[in-house]
Amino acid sequence: METNLTVTWVMQSPPTKAKKWHPWADKGTLGNDGKTPNNTTFFDAKTRSLLDQALAERLDRFTGWDLSNINAQNSYIKAASCFKRGVPVKYNDQEEPCTHLNGSYPIEIISPEIAPAEALKHAFDKQQLFIVMDKSILDHWDLSPIKAHYLMEANEKNKNIDTVEAICKTAKGVGNPMHWLIIGGGITADTAAFAAHLMQKTFTLVPTTLLSMADACVGGKTGVNAAPFGKNLIGAFAFPSKVMVIPQFLTSLSTRVLRSGGAECLKHAFLAGEPKKAQKISQALKQEDLASLSEELKFIIELKAKVVAEDPTEKGKRAILNLGHTLAHALEAISHKNRSPDDHIQHGEAVAVGLSFCFLMSKQQIPESKPSMDEMISCLVKSGLLPPRNQLEKHLGFSLEDDKLWPEIKSFILNDKKMSDNNQESSNWILLKSWGKIHSDQPEGFLVPLTMQEVHQAWLTFLDEYTL
Repeated sequence: METNLTVTWVMQSPPTKAKKWHPWADKGTLGNDGKTPNNTTFFDAKTRSLLDQALAERLDRFTGWDLSNINAQNSYIKAASCFKRGVPVKYNDQEEPCTHLNGSYPIEIISPEIAPAEALKHAFDKQQLFIVMDKSILDHWDLSPIKAHYLMEANEKNKNIDTVEAICKTAKGVGNPMHWLIIGGGITADTAAFAAHLMQKTFTLVPTTLLSMADACVGGKTGVNAAPFGKNLIGAFAFPSKVMVIPQFLTSLSTRVLRSGGAECLKHAFLAGEPKKAQKISQALKQEDLASLSEELKFIIELKAKVVAEDPTEKGKRAILNLGHTLAHALEAISHKNRSPDDHIQHGEAVAVGLSFCFLMSKQQIPESKPSMDEMISCLVKSGLLPPRNQLEKHLGFSLEDDKLWPEIKSFILNDKKMSDNNQESSNWILLKSWGKIHSDQPEGFLVPLTMQEVHQAWLTFLDEYTL
């Protein structure tokens, strides 16, 4: 039996209002860098160079781009449109008008008894589509008559601008269909949906991992990594026309990949204030009980859908969904920088570490939170999501005691999208005071600014307590 949810969204474009402005000035022509072909679909050499400059200068998503002194503005406008999912621009002191957008899309959770090929056959029969698929799906499933036009080698190294360009060029080469079907995990969804947005195409998402079912398929956040600066720094808000969740895909996942999705599932239970749900999900992950996990998919997805409907572009409440992600993204960036794809930390593993770190900081900042935070940490430990210390060190390419590790972590934290200014001495965090209760010193706030010295001290304590 199918379960249907509807995500309704209202947003503005660009998604943020400028709190200050960065004046750009032409510094000569930025031409081809010798590596990037000129016949690009979107990311020409100048646009890439501007994105790198903005990242190197640690501009945040609330700093608008002042193009008053720029003559040839096209590359600047393109770069601004996808820098940290879009920032405002102005010309001659006149800010570009804001556009208000709205829409909705259904999420269909298919019965666990229905096989993927059968579900897809009925949903997309006879429709002209451009199909992007995670290559690894073919190792486990025959989805005939669905055949991919673009097979993506889905790893974090390939989650980049070059892959976006390759997908766009392939779409143009097969007749440029107006609707795309994207089948895969979070990496495939984030990358291909961003490409569809750039090509001004509608798209349907079919998540194939627990992580993408719980997280990437809901909310419209698309984008790619920007080495060496960090994760998901180039992208856009782009909402699907439809999401189809097929639980049978979970049966082909390895233990590690399945549990990687579990961190987002538990995070949603923590944020919803549901200890019993968290304990059930934790036990199901440890035992790889797919029936129990399938039963909880509606609850897991619904929490995020509700938050996204309230704040689609992460100007307020949606920031809570980043619980645990500030440290997680830093650990992922370090892992991708130092290790080969086979040794990368999984997103969910990094989020599990990030969640436990946030719960420790919550205890330090809000002493009365200790009983709830200890319960949440216990759920994480019992779920099997936290990598053992020696495994974490292998993924990072660092001993946790290495003095060089913290400066790396700090650098990536300060480039995080939640940063709202260029202050190099503080960073913003999501902290909890109890189950489902966000801590903030502002009545309508969700982020807590902490000095980097405070964060460093918490990190040192965390290392002492990370005894797995």
